Amino acid sequence: MQIKAHNKAGGKNCDRPEYQLLKRVMREGDTLFVKSINRFGRNKQEILREWQWLIDAKIHVVVIDIPILDNRKYQELEGSGQLIYGSCASDT
Repeated sequence: MQIKAHNKAGGKNCDRPEYQLLKRVMREGDTLFVKSINRFGRNKQEILREWQWLIDAKIHVVVIDIPILDNRKYQELEGSGQLIYGSCASDT
């Protein structure tokens, strides 16, 4: 199943009710499309925590404005979840 959420509401973190509901209904193999990586948090730690949760839950993530952050492309590679860590590390 592919999931596309239209949540434009801001917030300090990912505790937004709509996002929490989305996390409860997503299942292994689902695909989450997000416009921007910053939808996962306000800082690097929040973004990394959410990304790791999605990877651990085996949910595919497509970040529309950063095409390399489409973990469907890297399923065969061991450690493909590390893509986000490298991307966020370059922001420091």
